[in-house]
Amino acid sequence: MQESSPFLQPTIPGPDLSPGIADTVGTITGAPTALFEFATAQWFIVLGQFVWAVVILVIGYAIYHVWLMNQYNKIEVLLYDTHPEEGPATEISGKMSKQWREIQKHIQGTKDNDWKIAILEADTLLDQLLIDLGHPGTTLGERLKSIDRGEMTTLSDAWEAHKVRNRIAHDGSNFELSYQVAKQTVDRFEKVFREFDYI
Repeated sequence: MQESSPFLQPTIPGPDLSPGIADTVGTITGAPTALFEFATAQWFIVLGQFVWAVVILVIGYAIYHVWLMNQYNKIEVLLYDTHPEEGPATEISGKMSKQWREIQKHIQGTKDNDWKIAILEADTLLDQLLIDLGHPGTTLGERLKSIDRGEMTTLSDAWEAHKVRNRIAHDGSNFELSYQVAKQTVDRFEKVFREFDYI
């Protein structure tokens, strides 16, 4: 029979702490995961609400823009409707009044350069008139040739005024223009424009 060692003490059974430790560790390690899942879910909800808000704003803006354009179109029709059923004369009536006032300012100047500018601008206006009236041609001269005298009672005035313009354009500063000739030329242009109520 062996003697027991005096250094060996009897083992006293204690409580089993393994389950508690395991639960504690599980709780500690699981907390970040749960917190992350919660935060992720909240983030997606906020993001979804933001996207819907943006979509609603875009749709609202598009509807407002369409409505606004319709209002602008209605106003434009009320202000600028020329009633095309009444014919070409109504479409061009008073169309170039503003440009004609500028020409008048030039012809009332004191220098021949002002008078030349008045004639050049009036000639451009005449060309636009014939285009608006639908006369064919690539130049003003060609358009004048396409007109019958019965279509324009002031055709000869248009030709004479255009000839002075050509002299200005071809001779430039070498062409000596008197005020008398300049005023007579502008008056010829005015006769043409008045015939068609263009100014």
